[in-house]
Amino acid sequence: MKTIKMQNILRLIILITITSFQGFSQSMPQIFGKTLPKFVGSEMIAITFTTSPETIKRLMPEPLLSDSTNMVTIVIALQKVPEIMNYNEIFISINASYKGKSGGYLPLLYLDRAAPIVAGREIAGFPKVDGEFEIVKLDNKVSAVLKRNGETLLEFSASLQEKNAMINEKAKSIGFVIKEIPSADGSPIPALKRLNTFTSRNSKSYDYQVCENVNLKLYASEKNFMPEIPIIDIIRVVSFKSDYTLDYGNIEYDYLEGK
Repeated sequence: MKTIKMQNILRLIILITITSFQGFSQSMPQIFGKTLPKFVGSEMIAITFTTSPETIKRLMPEPLLSDSTNMVTIVIALQKVPEIMNYNEIFISINASYKGKSGGYLPLLYLDRAAPIVAGREIAGFPKVDGEFEIVKLDNKVSAVLKRNGETLLEFSASLQEKNAMINEKAKSIGFVIKEIPSADGSPIPALKRLNTFTSRNSKSYDYQVCENVNLKLYASEKNFMPEIPIIDIIRVVSFKSDYTLDYGNIEYDYLEGK
């Protein structure tokens, strides 16, 4: 009887996994080398705050350089990809530069759908992990909770001002990620480790709303990958919508080759 129940559970897990990948990961070999899907009307809240210089140094890998602002931005997003699916995402971004290129370094991203986690890691090397989201927008209030394995990692709440008419358009912007693939033989030396850029093209941000009465709490957890990031001063918090295409970038530095 127990064996039958276990088989049924396994069938259910397989069915859920296949369903979450339909239309996306099953066709991943066909999207390599082509322009990636367009995001339309993605809803984002960007929270920028200062932290300690020691925190920035701990989170920023060589050969990237940080600036002197000690600023971190956490983005809470409902990503909308009409061709594929919607999914929730929270990521951390730190101002960085390398050989004249400037952008945000992303040490960690949490998502609630399997397909964009796998595709993001496979292509650019985004350090994506799974998370559980509770995001609520009601009238002029917004709140978000991020959990993983039952442990709370982030709590956020704010009130929203009226939308303004500002529109921000960029032809191109870049960010940095480290793509790392562990060795199949258990060696501490990875099979691949590279500093990559990724590219956001033809972005348009609109429906800006300034957030007030902001409350943000981060809970460090080694088990669930959330680093310790002290919040010294919240600089700005804005809600907005964004259209953009996430395209390929470049290999900037190969750690195994040292260049």
